[in-house]
Amino acid sequence: FRCQLIDYFEKYGLINDSNIVTWHNKRVNPEYKFRWFDGRTIEADNLYASGNFDYHVTLPQYNQVFMDTLSESAIDSWFLTEKTVKPLMWLKPFIVWTAAGYHRFLEDLGFKLFPELIDYAFDSEPDQELRCEMFAQQARRINNMSLTELNDWYKILLPKLLHNRQRLFDIINDRNYHPQRVVEWKKYDESNKDIYRDWE
Repeated sequence: FRCQLIDYFEKYGLINDSNIVTWHNKRVNPEYKFRWFDGRTIEADNLYASGNFDYHVTLPQYNQVFMDTLSESAIDSWFLTEKTVKPLMWLKPFIVWTAAGYHRFLEDLGFKLFPELIDYAFDSEPDQELRCEMFAQQARRINNMSLTELNDWYKILLPKLLHNRQRLFDIINDRNYHPQRVVEWKKYDESNKDIYRDWE
């Protein structure tokens, strides 16, 4: 599904100097036949090539982007990883390429979407191929806006972006959202503090 997305990004001219795109081909599905993309690795300041790149570190270039157009970890389920958390934390508008209905799922969690800017029709499209094309078209439409337009949109969306970051903090601090395994580990850790004291 990520091969499909980068393929459509190439089709719609989104892989260019004005966008920050990263793509590594270490886990490319050999069965996927690219139609527009040539399969090359796209690096951000050669950070992949250094061998020291940490996927959880936010690139300095992230401060320069208006919107995060990201791909989650799966195409058949809804769950948040650091990929979705990043724009929530950094006050970025975003759209996510993943399973259909994911954006509705985010709304159900209390996050606010941006229908004044983004047409979320792709989110309810069951056909993955068509959904990907619709997703890329939204990215292209926003990419074609001027810097003045994007600055104006950011001011309009800022209250929602601030709400989303606060909602993220609320979820992080609400134990009802903690997976049972984490809760059990935390209880175990707290009950063994005397053991750990000797290790400090």
